[in-house]
Amino acid sequence: MASVEPGASAATWRSVAAIASVVSYMLTPVDATTAGRPASKPDADALALNIYVTNSTLAGNAAASYGFAVSSTGLGGSTANVGAGGAAFGINDNTVMTITELLSRANARARKGTLWDANADGSLNSAETILRNQVYSLFETINNA
Repeated sequence: MASVEPGASAATWRSVAAIASVVSYMLTPVDATTAGRPASKPDADALALNIYVTNSTLAGNAAASYGFAVSSTGLGGSTANVGAGGAAFGINDNTVMTITELLSRANARARKGTLWDANADGSLNSAETILRNQVYSLFETINNA
């Protein structure tokens, strides 16, 4: 993996620190209780990281040597059909959107660090769980494509 050289700009260091934080969080074991992060959190984090490392404007071309398809728009510029999961993103079923927009819509539905906790009570009711699982399924498909 590429390293950051001494003397790099503060923006570069902040960016590297943010990525390290995301990766660290992704590797934290999921707690089986409602106090733990939802199972979809690792897929959302992995998707965000994938969007970053595949965008040559943001991250350069280092990820190509690890098998990522790097381009000027990266994975974030690609599109996906939400299928029957439109409600989870606040859109109609079978809508096609960019991966970046889908991730942004998922992020907008996070409350107090919990994805799809619409009423911000710290736990997921059955309706919230259904929506979360729809997004989890789509993100998992995108991450494994």
